[in-house]
Amino acid sequence: MFVLQSGNHVSDVLVSITDATGKTLVETTSEGPFFLAHLPRGKYQIAATLSGNTIKRQIVIGSAPLGTTHFRWATE
Repeated sequence: MFVLQSGNHVSDVLVSITDATGKTLVETTSEGPFFLAHLPRGKYQIAATLSGNTIKRQIVIGSAPLGTTHFRWATE
């Protein structure tokens, strides 16, 4: 989920997902405040960029069928 500190949802976020080897698997722009990706088990880095400000998160996809992470930027 992509939101501002104010709680407002944002879209047009540049999303990049890389695997443990550094290979870029996804690079796209979100059309809304949510982004879904079907990824196999493994370790990934997700970078989300809004107005030139990038937030990075490390995630691990394991046996759970769904993983989530939130990205929150300071209010513009």
